[in-house]
Amino acid sequence: MKSKRLLLVSPLLFAACGVSRQWQEVVTAPMSRAEAYEGLVFVATSDRYAPDIAECDRGLGTWQSRWRVITRERFALYRSRLKAEMLIDDGSSTEGWTIRYIVEQQRVKDMRKDRDPKENDWSDAGQDREAEAILGARLQRKLAPES
Repeated sequence: MKSKRLLLVSPLLFAACGVSRQWQEVVTAPMSRAEAYEGLVFVATSDRYAPDIAECDRGLGTWQSRWRVITRERFALYRSRLKAEMLIDDGSSTEGWTIRYIVEQQRVKDMRKDRDPKENDWSDAGQDREAEAILGARLQRKLAPES
């Protein structure tokens, strides 16, 4: 009987381990796929996100930045990165392209390690909503100025 209860409860335990992300979206004006991708790259790089070349693929419509380290509230060390995807299957040159994006952030919780943090010192800190709002407004002005 105990083993059946354990089997019923165990999927619930693993569901809490995943990180939930809420992607933001912008729909471009009618344009070619290349123009939409180049507009995304232009906005991202002019917003000081450096591309992680291994994670960027123009053909697949994916773009990801490297981690950018910043200091915030009470000298806490944070890092953020931009991930963006063009939903190629859902768009066209005549209707526009949907670009979804997210700005992930992580922080070093142990202030003793903030001078030289290792990869395992970083922990998830959710999304940077302010950076997403600014980026979304810039994407909207660049890729869909009429809407």
